[in-house]
Amino acid sequence: SQSRNLTSLWNCCRCARLFQQKPFPPCPSTSLRQLSAFHESAEFLGGNPMSMVIASGPFTLNSDLSFAPLQELLEYAKATAVDTLVLAGPFVASKHPLLQPPQAPNSKLPEDPAVVYERASTLIMKFAENSKCKVVLLPNTDDVLCSPVYPQPPSDAIDCQGNRSVLCASNPSQFLVNELQCAVSSEDLLIPLSRSAVTQNVGDRIASLAALMLRNGTFVPQSPVSDSLRMDMLRRSQCDLEGSPDLLVLPSLLKTCAMVRNSGWLA
Repeated sequence: SQSRNLTSLWNCCRCARLFQQKPFPPCPSTSLRQLSAFHESAEFLGGNPMSMVIASGPFTLNSDLSFAPLQELLEYAKATAVDTLVLAGPFVASKHPLLQPPQAPNSKLPEDPAVVYERASTLIMKFAENSKCKVVLLPNTDDVLCSPVYPQPPSDAIDCQGNRSVLCASNPSQFLVNELQCAVSSEDLLIPLSRSAVTQNVGDRIASLAALMLRNGTFVPQSPVSDSLRMDMLRRSQCDLEGSPDLLVLPSLLKTCAMVRNSGWLA
């Protein structure tokens, strides 16, 4: 919302007019025939419920760059026959201890980040080739080989090798999984939003922050944008939501939560 004709009265403001955000366009609808094919045909779900796993990086331990957490996650996804796996960066954090310049003479040189990413690519491509799972990869501004500015284009640091089961998506990204409309950002957007939004005495603070994004139709509703978010203002429109998502995914250092809000999920 935007206001106009503000009148200052000592320590308060009186708003004369209020401009509301225009409503979302109608969500895409799926025909009953296509829904039946998605859920019942052997080519897709075969009558089983759709399963999705969403994980946020970094996917390495501070002590090594072997991607042990990622490998364990991929083994779980394979064992449980997950239909869709969404991996949000950072895959290799730029501040990883083993990637920093040596502090003392004759110290071991850090690993080449390109070699480290190739290790992750091998794990992901091997998983995709040996399962029917669709994999969605989102970069992060803290990824060592990705653009440090938000929003980000799809990363080429992880080589998809032309595999159609793997989608290298932008950050933020909106995509459909069957008829489920998903909106995902790997950036921690809730913390900078919490510093500029008035969310006192609202009950559930996380739900109120996420609702601000939905009401304003964008991942970044605050203006001006917080300095902690390295934002390319010329491409801010790429953060706009194309519609009201069924699933909104917002990784954050704030408390973990998953909830239903009105007709959509907020996670």
